[in-house]
Amino acid sequence: MMREINHYLHAHDQHQILMVDPAVAYQNYGPYERGAADDIFLHHQNGSFWLGVVWPGVTVFPDWFNTNTQKYWDNEFAKMFDPKSGVDIDGLWIDMNEPSNFPCNFPCSDPYAAAANGFPPPPPPVQAPLRAIPGFSCAFQPAGTPCTNYTETGLSSTAFTSNTSTFPTMIDGPPVYPSTGPEMGLAGRDYLYPKYAIHNAAAWNYSANAAAGGISNHTVNTDVVHKNGLVMYDTHNLYGTSK
Repeated sequence: MMREINHYLHAHDQHQILMVDPAVAYQNYGPYERGAADDIFLHHQNGSFWLGVVWPGVTVFPDWFNTNTQKYWDNEFAKMFDPKSGVDIDGLWIDMNEPSNFPCNFPCSDPYAAAANGFPPPPPPVQAPLRAIPGFSCAFQPAGTPCTNYTETGLSSTAFTSNTSTFPTMIDGPPVYPSTGPEMGLAGRDYLYPKYAIHNAAAWNYSANAAAGGISNHTVNTDVVHKNGLVMYDTHNLYGTSK
């Protein structure tokens, strides 16, 4: 259906710009499985993947300080936006580079409970009474729409058949890996509750930044260690410029 929207827009001299977020849905589908196989996502210090919550629900986050990540990311873009086999877009809006993590408040110890509060968001209700979407084939129309030839391309009329799909089965989780390296920078620092902390606008209040882990609220926890041993506390502002 994305390809059909794309072709319709191009046929009407319009352009399509899609938004891409760094977080990858923690589900058994291609982008996650390929990234897990290459071990390119951020980890807890116990070796398990660090999980947050974004639009698709529970997610993992690429580790841009892993030397395998850029190759993985380039490959995913090439597959998704291939003009012949993917979606032939005209531009990209790279978004949520903080990296964003919502609504899983610090320390985000139960992302599944947080995701249960509307992530992914439920689809909006279908307009009543039902009406067809001009310019698109019968397969694109809302379920229950009486389908005749609504397209502008001369497609023959067919009876509308609703496509059913099942939600991917959640996997049990990735294997546990050993520690990825030493923490660099000044020794003896408290990465979650530092004496001197930035004012994260997503913290509950300014005093919470240092005292209550507010610098990690709605983002990746600042004690996460990258593959090369650097700590998110030091690299946070580089995350959005790395992909």
